[in-house]
Amino acid sequence: MFVDATKKIEESLYGIWARSKINKASSDHSTGTGFMIYPGIIVTCSHVIHQKGDIKNPVHKELMVVRAPDIGINAEEVTLLAENPKRDIALLRIDESRNESCVVLEPNLIPRGTPVGSLGFPLSGVVQQKKRLVFKLTLRFQSAYISSYMPVQGNANDAELYETDSLMYNGSSGCPGFIENVNVWGMHNSVRLQQNQERGDTTRLAISNWVPSMRIREFSNNNGVPV
Repeated sequence: MFVDATKKIEESLYGIWARSKINKASSDHSTGTGFMIYPGIIVTCSHVIHQKGDIKNPVHKELMVVRAPDIGINAEEVTLLAENPKRDIALLRIDESRNESCVVLEPNLIPRGTPVGSLGFPLSGVVQQKKRLVFKLTLRFQSAYISSYMPVQGNANDAELYETDSLMYNGSSGCPGFIENVNVWGMHNSVRLQQNQERGDTTRLAISNWVPSMRIREFSNNNGVPV
């Protein structure tokens, strides 16, 4: 059962809202999920904080977070501490954090076939309400199994990733994956695509990719965040 683990993860969970003003009439918005790994430090996917969700584009000018238990309360501003676009990892800092609840990053490889859960804000977005933009968040749990851990070449990460037998939706990027002891083993970052040679298009598969916790630990420690 993941009920107790989910309640504990929620304390460290954040919705991410990144935005940039394009002109007087329009703005570009990116949304995702993040989680606190050290007091005042949140990890999310690097592509979430880039314009149009593409790491080739500049970082958004405004970065804000909303903690899961605080939905409805004003968002907190964050700054970019460090990022590794190749591994799709970004560290965000809250200067005056209202929370110090942190996850524990699993130091070991999780075996194939392990039941796992994830928590975050898939299908999140920005909506217009009474002449102002509002960050629309619904907290959702998803379950899956570890299906593989393998090198993935030729994509933005060019590094090893976990795979799970689960779907991924907009806003899922940055969701923590955890086991029943509450340790976080990975961060949701992309979906597996299959090329259809005959039709000349691609199909989204029910296989999700995850940045391993070992890589998050490594990157964080290298940037002065002891986890």
